[in-house]
Amino acid sequence: MPQRAASRPANIAVLSGFYAPEVAGIGPYSAELAEALAAKGHAVRVIAAFPFYPEWRARVPPRTLLYRTERRGGVCVTRCRVYVPRNPRPGRRLAHEVSWMFAVAPLLARLAWWADVWFVVTPSFGSAVLGALLARGLGARVHLHVQDVVPDVALESGHLRPGLANWLARALAGWTYRSFGSISALGESMAARLARYRNGRRGTAVIAPNWVRNRSPTHARLPESLAGRPYAVYAGSFGKKQDLAMLVEAAHLLSA
Repeated sequence: MPQRAASRPANIAVLSGFYAPEVAGIGPYSAELAEALAAKGHAVRVIAAFPFYPEWRARVPPRTLLYRTERRGGVCVTRCRVYVPRNPRPGRRLAHEVSWMFAVAPLLARLAWWADVWFVVTPSFGSAVLGALLARGLGARVHLHVQDVVPDVALESGHLRPGLANWLARALAGWTYRSFGSISALGESMAARLARYRNGRRGTAVIAPNWVRNRSPTHARLPESLAGRPYAVYAGSFGKKQDLAMLVEAAHLLSA
């Protein structure tokens, strides 16, 4: 496929299950990235779910059947109605992923002719699978941005146990991650995990960490004790899979 000149605007389709007005997790970063691309003159269309994170309760406007399109921050956002479990245990989480894939599929077919490039955010892992189908089946230019390596996080959080299901999940992940010639991850350890799934094929992952956001949903100011001083920010969830001991180690390093 001919390469588009860097100075020309592009039609960019963003696939991200999480999106603003969610104030935590992946959603705010996907939204700020899409809006920044639109501000640079690109035409950006987003496919997302209705907001549901971190409460795991979908906020669907009244009289909405399946889809609703809105204009937000210079970006055209189409939202899909998906199954959102109140208690996302493994089986229900899988049902959520499957419902997301089925809801998104018709929109992908509609945008396939329009998009010059796709920007796919995972999780949801279903987004990565759909992006792999676009790349392999249609030869689309697809960039995958990995916010979590899903089989690993499922195993570490106890949602996936060693055995056949784990083997199948890793086999699917390997096929999926090897589908992309352009891929990015939040950090070096995540990129190393991806390299194991990709078997060193089609290049290495670019390190693209999340940024310290300029906008705060509460409009809170920086605490006076931090004003004018260097400080560290921990970006992530507090759960089973996080090695939060590293926060204590970071504090010791900073104190020195």
